[in-house]
Amino acid sequence: MKVVKDIKECELLWNKFSPKLSLFDLWDYRFCFYAAYKFEPYFITDDNGLLPLWYETPEKYYTFFGGNFPETNKFFIKDKSKIKDFLKACPKETSLFYLDKSEAEFIKLEKADPKFYLDMSKFNNDIEKYIGSFDKKHRKNLRYDLRHLEELGLSFRHNQIEDMQLLGKLNMSRFGKESDYSETEMLASMQELANTAAKQGKMNLISCVINANVESVELGVVHNNVYTVLSCGRNPNIKNLGKRMILQHIKDALDKKISIIDFMSYESGWKKLWHLEEEPMFEWHNY
Repeated sequence: MKVVKDIKECELLWNKFSPKLSLFDLWDYRFCFYAAYKFEPYFITDDNGLLPLWYETPEKYYTFFGGNFPETNKFFIKDKSKIKDFLKACPKETSLFYLDKSEAEFIKLEKADPKFYLDMSKFNNDIEKYIGSFDKKHRKNLRYDLRHLEELGLSFRHNQIEDMQLLGKLNMSRFGKESDYSETEMLASMQELANTAAKQGKMNLISCVINANVESVELGVVHNNVYTVLSCGRNPNIKNLGKRMILQHIKDALDKKISIIDFMSYESGWKKLWHLEEEPMFEWHNY
């Protein structure tokens, strides 16, 4: 077992051992974060597999390569009985977040925040049937709010890559210092991620226009028949705009013949109300 820090060698190892099942199993999408943050890689490897880490300099701990934004992380290890050996080789002060539920079959892990997803095949890929699953009050309020928004004359445009910068600004106007985009590196990471997805034909960047102004921008990316909603920014002064954007993601996913929409982790006050399903994720710490 050895540690590799050279980024070119890290890329070769990643592509050798990654299962490439989910979006963040792909090197191109992890590298977007490295390109911005430049945290030192720390790839633990042998002939059996790979545990790809980096060192978070400000917080002084090791975690998965790419940081804490990517989810459904996996141990890239062929013989899962060897996971313990890789974990023993981790430096002191290592934290591994958002581990895929499949890894909990092989080693004891701590439960973390679940991710939330919608399987539209359970509603015959019909948005009206999906909305019909809400309780009467929720349906009534949602339809009222949507009618009010339509009266504003909103329209949508897609895949205008320059709108990514506006996404960051809108996110900061909504969340202030709590915004991920208060870090210039995060904005650079997500811009690079959007650029990569656009080049690969996987990007779905939705911009909502009202009175000639872009009032909301949200980023979706498609991989392996899963549509993942990655990031959003919207004018906090336009009430209920987020609801319309959720429905637009669902519509766009269905137009692409995709039924599974991954809304990622963090219950932000609407996901359970909208009948999203939960999938457990896990974490591991050695301190």
